[in-house]
Amino acid sequence: MQQVAASILRALEMPDEEQALRMRRMRANVKDHNVYRWAANLLSDLTEIRIDLPDQAGTHRAPWEEPAAVRR
Repeated sequence: MQQVAASILRALEMPDEEQALRMRRMRANVKDHNVYRWAANLLSDLTEIRIDLPDQAGTHRAPWEEPAAVRR
């Protein structure tokens, strides 16, 4: 709890120039690392995952490799 109080005190006593610099850096970071970037990265990562499903012969096949008649 003491560390939180010390951090708040430091922020309150911080010079205006340093506050402005930190605010600019934070806004740039938030602008670059937003929900759209997160979603794009998630979808990109998901496309790299291969899910193998067993076919009737006991070998494994990805869902997109199944014959159309087998797909539901």
